[in-house]
Amino acid sequence: MYTKYEPELAKISDDDVERAFGNLNSSSLPSVFRELSLVVDGDINPEASLCQEIADEIDDRLRRGKGTSGKDLRDVFEAAPYGWNRNAVRLGVAMLFRNSAVVANYKEKLYASYTDSQAQSLFTGIRKFNSTTFEKQEGVDPSDRKAARDLLDKLFDKKVQDTVPEVADGIEEACETWRQRTRELEQKGRDCSFPLTGDLTELKTYLDSIAGKQTDARTIKAFLEHQEELENLTRTAKDVYEFDEAGNLDEFSRYQRFLNNEWSELLELDEDSRHVAVSDQDKEAAEQLEVTLESEQVIENWSEAQTDYGKIAQTYASQYEALFEKRYEVYRSAIEEVEEYAEGLDEKEIERATEELQELQGSSSISIDISEHEHLGRQPTIDHLEKYIRTDDSYIDSAKATVDRIREEKDETRRVTIDTGSILSGTVVREESDIEPALEALRERIQAKLDDEDDVEIRFK
Repeated sequence: MYTKYEPELAKISDDDVERAFGNLNSSSLPSVFRELSLVVDGDINPEASLCQEIADEIDDRLRRGKGTSGKDLRDVFEAAPYGWNRNAVRLGVAMLFRNSAVVANYKEKLYASYTDSQAQSLFTGIRKFNSTTFEKQEGVDPSDRKAARDLLDKLFDKKVQDTVPEVADGIEEACETWRQRTRELEQKGRDCSFPLTGDLTELKTYLDSIAGKQTDARTIKAFLEHQEELENLTRTAKDVYEFDEAGNLDEFSRYQRFLNNEWSELLELDEDSRHVAVSDQDKEAAEQLEVTLESEQVIENWSEAQTDYGKIAQTYASQYEALFEKRYEVYRSAIEEVEEYAEGLDEKEIERATEELQELQGSSSISIDISEHEHLGRQPTIDHLEKYIRTDDSYIDSAKATVDRIREEKDETRRVTIDTGSILSGTVVREESDIEPALEALRERIQAKLDDEDDVEIRFK
């Protein structure tokens, strides 16, 4: 009655089902795997009778529109003419699943990777196994499998075994790694307007389309469909990644900021100020740097960009140092002029009057090391340095005004005001003889004030 019963099948345990997802080349692999020819030389044998019987049954049931759940398969193989136990059925389906011959569908979610712990639980737990349906995996031609394996090695330097699951898993892992890398590089590239950012975005789009295909066959197919695009874009992404790892993307961003800020300010001063002069050679170097930074060949031409940047950065530093020292000289003279003007005031009063001039004077010299980026973000900015030099007269006038206020504060003269309206109120002048009486009243009031004080200043209203 049980014509297809094999005694070895009765030896299969729950642990053996779990071992189907482990290392099949291990010396500790249970003997049942060899006795049933499930594993040969460390590889799955899809022609083993256990696997073949279950695969044929799934094919037949799908063709006839019958159910292919774990419970359906158990009903078949636990009955005559098989008489297998439930562990044998689970192990057989697990081996087919690991070999990408079938996919599992549990609660409308498709599982195709045997390394997925959730997928493994569909076989190790009997209730889940009963509720899981199994379908034939889309086939992968051996030539496509090999082409995908070779492409994976070529694009991402990733070597895997020549099996469908290993190749598909390798593709998924490589795609995820480079999706993360391109996402980070894309953001950095956008922040500094890096010219190859568009290629990174395009590569990420292709990688997104490959990831999450649910089955190994679909993953491999999608990978090969975009081979030409991936070869070009991955090469660029690798170059950008190495460029960034070397710190050059941050350097690129620094060059951009320098051109937009410090160098732009220097060029404006070159046009408007008699204190600044930029040579034609420096202007040409800056223009060439800008062209390089906007070019898709920026990585290939990076050494030229570094040379051009170093040249104009040093020019900027030298101009800044010269203006810094010029400001010191200008304000040293300004302080001396105000000190002469403040003759007679004491030391503290002179310090009070020249306080702003001393702050603006700064130190006598400065040395800027561009290798330490000391030329970037300096305070005061170079245009403010030039402005202080150009407008020193206004600061001198302000200091002299302070001197005048100090002198007024020290002056002991009493200031009084005479209201002429109240004194002459009611006085009428009709003819020349009326003038003297009116003036006499005003004279008397003035004289009285002069008599009251030794030092008086009289004003009228």
